[in-house]
Amino acid sequence: MHLAVPRLLVRRSIMLLVSVALVAMTLIGLAGMSASFLVVDRSRASVQAIDVAGSLRSHTRRIANLIAIDALKGRIGVSERTRAAMADIERELQEPALRRFGDAAPGELFAATYRGVQAGWERTVRPRIEALDGHGPPDAREIEALLAGVDPESVFA
Repeated sequence: MHLAVPRLLVRRSIMLLVSVALVAMTLIGLAGMSASFLVVDRSRASVQAIDVAGSLRSHTRRIANLIAIDALKGRIGVSERTRAAMADIERELQEPALRRFGDAAPGELFAATYRGVQAGWERTVRPRIEALDGHGPPDAREIEALLAGVDPESVFA
């Protein structure tokens, strides 16, 4: 017995298969674009945090340099430029890009590092700078202690 499949049904099934294949490829493309968007969005937040962290390092070195320059010029106390750089650090330590990572995973390495940097600023570096205010120009020992607090590798033994 020979069954004849009408041509119209065969043509429609091929069209149906092609349509299903196109829909599947479209869905795969949309899924890939969505995944790429999520990766880029997450990377952007990481890049912002890295940028702020680098800026913090730059500001602390700038402060140490400003204090050393002021000491060489015989200036007394903490200059306005140094105070402005300190305010920049205070502001950047509260930057949402940094806080977001610390709040999202408080037990992770980044959060611990952030807390360490913040504590180092509040307990060591800022008090050393503020201690320079109110007396004569800092001596070499005070500047070396400040530099060691900012960047231990910058102090030559």
